[in-house]
Amino acid sequence: MGNKGSSSHGGVAGEALAQPILPGSIVAFGATGVYRVNLQDGYVQKVVSGSWGSIRSSVRDPDQDKLFAFGGMGIYCVEQDGTHTKYMSGSWSAGDDRGQTACYVGDGKVVYVGTTAIYSVNLRDRTYQKMVGGNWGGVKVTVYNQDDGYIYAIGSTGVYKVNVSNGENDKIASGAWGAVDTAVLLDKDTMLCFGASGVYRLSLRDGSDNKIASGAWGGMHAALRDPDSEGIIVLGMRGLYRVDAASGSHERLIGGNWGTRYGAIYDPTPIEMSSATDN
Repeated sequence: MGNKGSSSHGGVAGEALAQPILPGSIVAFGATGVYRVNLQDGYVQKVVSGSWGSIRSSVRDPDQDKLFAFGGMGIYCVEQDGTHTKYMSGSWSAGDDRGQTACYVGDGKVVYVGTTAIYSVNLRDRTYQKMVGGNWGGVKVTVYNQDDGYIYAIGSTGVYKVNVSNGENDKIASGAWGAVDTAVLLDKDTMLCFGASGVYRLSLRDGSDNKIASGAWGGMHAALRDPDSEGIIVLGMRGLYRVDAASGSHERLIGGNWGTRYGAIYDPTPIEMSSATDN
């Protein structure tokens, strides 16, 4: 990884944490590069230079141990050594506020919710197919629930459950959910949503919700969960925060403007990326 040092994004570096945050690490895509955050010691480092500002979603294929970033100029494959190549062409992002709309669903497949259709993307053979059309431009957040095989899409007209096999979908909650900028799955029945007016627990069974924290949580464009410790990390305009999913209490862990990082991936095993320059 090279020397630990701070970067222009404002993250804290060179000052070790008193205690580890989580056992793993985060990789986040931003306008000036790809950054790695070691949650064991709090160090932040740019590992790939270049303009990555059009990236709005990213996934990790655990079988290939590669990262895939979805952006306005195509889908990019990022290796563990920091090298990267354009993997598929096309525009895979639309709108500055639409992030977290690609979900890895297993076996090298991703479901991507676009503005006019939902697509199944095969990362193994670099193909994709349209599953269902419709006006999906209001969807800003999608979360995959592997227990029931559905993606939950949150947008301006409600919350929808989408079958990852065929794109069939049903609305589970009505109302204006467009102010929710990010969400994370807590368990097979519950999702935690971060919006302009607070933090909400949303039931995937009946669509009911419960506000657990007030305040302006808009601009949080990535929410990540450690499955073992159940720790929740969100990336926002003023830093990285840890949030208690039961009480809504929270603390800022690392400063800096992380709200411009849309594509972010957490892995319980530290992602050991090597530094690499843009190519």
